[in-house]
Formats: sequence, C-alpha cells, structure tokens
Amino acid sequence: AVCLTLGVAVLSGTTAAQEIVGPGGVVPYGGPARGPRRYGYVRDPAAGFFVAGSTLSGLNGVFARVVPLDGEKLAYRNALSGWRLALGAATWSFADALERERFSHPGGTVLPGAGLKWSRVEVGRGTPRDASHSEAAAAIVTTSSDDDDQAAWLAELPWQVVYVGDERRVRQLERMAAEREAAIRRALRIGAPSTDA
Repeated sequence: AVCLTLGVAVLSGTTAAQEIVGPGGVVPYGGPARGPRRYGYVRDPAAGFFVAGSTLSGLNGVFARVVPLDGEKLAYRNALSGWRLALGAATWSFADALERERFSHPGGTVLPGAGLKWSRVEVGRGTPRDASHSEAAAAIVTTSSDDDDQAAWLAELPWQVVYVGDERRVRQLERMAAEREAAIRRALRIGAPSTDA
C-alpha cells in the first residue's frame, strides 16, 4: 500500500520539469504540447529514487542522495527503513538496515535497473559496508531449483526504480512517506485494545 500511495503521488504530479524518469533513462524535453516529442538521455545523478514492488517493506520507498562511503561513486538512503542504494566501481547494490548487501547488478550508469536486472545476494554472505567494502559480495547469488523459493525471491526484487531529478521533489516524497507512516502508527494505537484492567 505504501508503494501504491507514493507511486500515485509520484505519477500524478509528473512533468518533464520535475525530472522523474523510470529505468532506461529517457526523458521528454521541449517541443509543443501536441507536436512531436523529443528525447534526451539522463547523464546527471539523481537527487533520489522512488523504489517499489518488493515484498520487502524496507526496500520500498524514497531513497535520497547521501554522501558516498569509501568505494562508492553514488549513494542513496531510505530514511524510514535505513536501506541504502549505492553504485560501487561497477555494481549497483541495495544493503539492508543491518548493512548487509541484499541485491546487486552490474552498473556503469547513473541509473540502476529494475526487476530481473537485480540478483539476490545470499543473506548472511553479503559483506557489511565499511571502509574496505568490495564488490565481491555481488558475485554471491542465490541459486535454487525450488519453484517456491524462486517465486519468493523474485517477489523481493525492486520492480520499480524511478529516477527523481529534483531535490525538492525528493524531500516532498520523503515528507509524504513519513506522514503516512505516522498516520499508520496512530491508527494502530487507536485500534489496539486497551491493556488496562
């Protein structure tokens, strides 16, 4: 539901001036409203990303640009969950709040991919991020012949990774997500049965 709410918010206010771009990196620019469309390529790093579609709630949400750690070219953090998205020497990766690398895919561009571009890094074998972080964990991919396991890890993938080029828009999306989380917490407190005897 968080993904749907923010996804609708992202898409409902989208204009080329706000620079929200999906995987592939092509954004319309200029030209008359009803005339032919022209396209350009995204070359500048995003101010943030909106990630959705994963069954892992911490992976979904708004990732704002942060100062990269040693070995990272670009880094983004989800303030609500603590997850990180980073571009290393040649690999994009998602790390969970415990700093374990969970997903990776070959990089080399300022736009990470979505869906099947990502491989799952085996939990417990990913390396915590620190000053000596390497891309070695990206090569450790879970392989399973069990269809249920395969379906479960496919459902965990980030199926939508949307470029947000405007820092104000990133902050607006972060505020919306925080307000939604606060509303959920209030509703759960109100609806919870009293423990008073």
